[in-house]
Amino acid sequence: MNITDILQYPVKGLTSESLSSIKLEQNIGMPADRVFAIAHGNTQFSFSHPAWVPRKNFAVVARSPEICSIQATFNHQNQTLTLSHHDSELMSEHVGSNDIDTKLTEALNQVIKTGQTGPYRLVRAGNTRMTDIPTPTVSIMNTQSLTALQDAVGQPLSKERFRGNIWFNGTAAWQEHDWVGKTIQIGDVKLYVTERIQRCAAIDANPELGTRDLNLLKQLNQHFNHTDFGVLAEVEHTGAIRQGDPLVE
Repeated sequence: MNITDILQYPVKGLTSESLSSIKLEQNIGMPADRVFAIAHGNTQFSFSHPAWVPRKNFAVVARSPEICSIQATFNHQNQTLTLSHHDSELMSEHVGSNDIDTKLTEALNQVIKTGQTGPYRLVRAGNTRMTDIPTPTVSIMNTQSLTALQDAVGQPLSKERFRGNIWFNGTAAWQEHDWVGKTIQIGDVKLYVTERIQRCAAIDANPELGTRDLNLLKQLNQHFNHTDFGVLAEVEHTGAIRQGDPLVE
């Protein structure tokens, strides 16, 4: 088995960055993954005492599918977030600027028409990652499981639907489910697999169109008797992984 893709999502709910390598850190996971999130108008996120809160407090694909059609680019050096939609730039702003939330609200209001409405604010909570669970993990996806699901629905499926960090190939579909409670190794890094990822309506949304076009939860349950895709793992010690690295059970 080998790593085929390494993806990180600097802003929760927006598009990924493809990496050739990354340093995974114990008690953190991917250092630049889900650092930021977008709080919506009804959030209970504390702006004065920022801390991890459940995803319902943020603009996410499951509730506002339009957001997944926004192309996001984050410049890590100058800390500038650029959003575009259908090749039209919506905003480009330093994440620490006084105007960031105004610009963000203006940008997202052009795309998000239902679900989680604004005003929107770009938030973070120190070193805490805004993943769906409070425990620092990375998500691991099997390309053979994706192929099996594609065959079941009869059409190609973008990896972006599943928002995974690490993709690998070279084993049977759904083999990753058997790793829960076990340690795996990628290159020199050991990871403890904690749980299967139970999926929500986010995977039903087409990343290009920003609309729900497939009922993949129903398809998973109908064809495979579960609604899971991928697994979560904790980094047992800090180390780098690279595309092409072997994954060993």
